[in-house]
Amino acid sequence: MGVTYKLKPGVLEFILEKKRSEPKLSCRQISRLILDKFQIKLSKSSINTVLKNAGLSQPVGRPRTKRKYTFRKPQFCVSHPELISEKESLPLPIPPPTPILRPTSAISTPLPTQEIPLPSREILELPQEGETNGAILLKAADYLISGSQAMAEVIRNHLSLPEENLRFLTEGLIYSGLFLHSTSQELSLLAGKKISLEILKTLQKELSANKTIALDIYRSFSGLLQEARGIKVVLSEGEIFYLDSQLHTVWSTPHIPYDFSLTLSYLKRRLNKSFLNKQPFIFLMAPGYDTPTKEFFSFILALEAKEKQISKLTLFGNKFEDLETIQLERQRYGFIFGLWPWQFTHQRKVISLGEFKSYQFPPLKGDLYLAEIMITLSQPTLNQTLTLKGYALKKSLNEKTRLIILSNLTEEKTSKEIVGNYLLNWPNLEEGFQDYSRKIEYFTYMADSQHFLSQETLPLEGALPEDLKGVFDYYLRLLDLYVRWRFLPSGYKDKDFSKEQFYNLNCHYHIEKDLLFVTFLPPPDYPLLKDLEYGCRRINEREIFFYDKRLWCEAERGRFPAL
Repeated sequence: MGVTYKLKPGVLEFILEKKRSEPKLSCRQISRLILDKFQIKLSKSSINTVLKNAGLSQPVGRPRTKRKYTFRKPQFCVSHPELISEKESLPLPIPPPTPILRPTSAISTPLPTQEIPLPSREILELPQEGETNGAILLKAADYLISGSQAMAEVIRNHLSLPEENLRFLTEGLIYSGLFLHSTSQELSLLAGKKISLEILKTLQKELSANKTIALDIYRSFSGLLQEARGIKVVLSEGEIFYLDSQLHTVWSTPHIPYDFSLTLSYLKRRLNKSFLNKQPFIFLMAPGYDTPTKEFFSFILALEAKEKQISKLTLFGNKFEDLETIQLERQRYGFIFGLWPWQFTHQRKVISLGEFKSYQFPPLKGDLYLAEIMITLSQPTLNQTLTLKGYALKKSLNEKTRLIILSNLTEEKTSKEIVGNYLLNWPNLEEGFQDYSRKIEYFTYMADSQHFLSQETLPLEGALPEDLKGVFDYYLRLLDLYVRWRFLPSGYKDKDFSKEQFYNLNCHYHIEKDLLFVTFLPPPDYPLLKDLEYGCRRINEREIFFYDKRLWCEAERGRFPAL
């Protein structure tokens, strides 16, 4: 009761009014409404105390009349009847979890387990080449939202299995409904891996013996789609500017297009690479057209840690809410960014330009040509200049420069390392800039753009997945939602398409050094090739790794029909 006295009268009145007007609202839902309205994070127990004191709390226990809740299957997911069967419905439905930072799930006591046959180490290792399918798109989405990892952590509390086997088996359960054939005794997993159906059946039986595990796994989904819209950069002098989460460029305002958001968990991994592992920040381009912006100059100087320094970074969400703050110590950080030939024509001066020499970047399958360059950029408002070194890039010796790649690491790293790092993050050159510009224009002028990705976009209509089959079906729908919003053209956001359009396509993969190349081979009459190519380009702009190999996708018409 003590906690209720600390609440402002307006908050107390809001809680009671909401519960009286909508009795079915849960404490979790009311907590979220309070956060949106008052920017106060209030625990469920505190809200429950308020409701209990006012006589508005729900009675504890199971209702006398048993209701059965059904879960609508996604159109693209056809589960294998031998692998996952219908189970009894869970006693009470709960609303979809609020998309905030994932809480620790309530896990039941582990069961005594039976012997589960494990995949051999040969299966767990990735062959140099092989066949796979279009579900690689879903696996790419899973890498960014970390759902299979969350599931494996829950399952680990019920079974005692080696971590590498558990992640692999969890994937088998997730994707089984997409590409399991009734005539096969093996499940063909992504990147050519196969796993025995007998192993999955044994695992399924063991997990299903616990009546609460479906709920435990479902709870682990809370916050998977929590996205960071951007990063507020605060300098020690108090100056503030912003970065979009995908690191396209520097912004003077937090009003960044929602399309540039990134899952919070993945963004934190990326920032750790730059701040802990000292890998450079890599931006698509410097901001501005005629003149470099003041914010860009400040950021470059702060990364150099000479005249300015970064004090802290605050990750913020799609409603401008603070998600997490990172305090930084004064030190120098590396950066790489692109400068287009038409940018800052009156505010830049080329000091030197070397001879263009051949450069090989295997993913782009063609010769590139680089020349060392040194330029000076001017910012008239600040009355400051920056002298930067880098490399001018061409695709042919006879054409004009396509892009200038600048960095503060030219004395420490080779041209191959600097240019290669940039192209691994922004390989699409002019097309990447055009896509960036279209999304800004759409966000600025179209009312429909004021929608952002959320787990609420995937409604459960008041029902909870009733068993493991329902949970895995729901997660596949979640992955499909992410693919449509973040990889495919904007027209797919509101579509509901079947697996035959993308996920059942034939693919071939092979490994070259640290890259995992996946080539989609759609049939000759495939009508969605341009959309698939667009999706491949967007995936290649994300750092996605499978088995310590960087994923690189491309599409070309194949000779074979879809699986």
